Amino acid sequence: MGFFDFIGELEYYQGKAPAVPRLNKRYPFVVENSRDEIAGAKVLDLASHDGCWCYAFAGAGAASVEGIELRQELGDMFAHYPGSNFKHRVNLR
Repeated sequence: MGFFDFIGELEYYQGKAPAVPRLNKRYPFVVENSRDEIAGAKVLDLASHDGCWCYAFAGAGAASVEGIELRQELGDMFAHYPGSNFKHRVNLR
C-alpha cells in the first residue's frame, strides 16, 4: 500500500489512473529519503497544487507545513483529503 493510495478515491482524480502510481513512486525520493530532515521542521511548499506533498510532509513529522497555491480551486481540494492526526499541521493558502 502506497502513501497516496487514498487519492484515487477523490473526485478530482477519478479517471486519472496514472496519478496515484506516479505519486507513490516519487514518495520515497521526496519524503522517505529526507525523513530525518523533515521531522520537526517547518516546511514551505510553493505551487502546492492540491496539497498532496504538504500532506506527505506533515505525515512524515513536519512540525508545520505552509503551502502556497495561486489557483484557489486547486487549494480548495485539500479539504477533501482524509482527516488524520497530522492534517491540522498543514496551512494551505
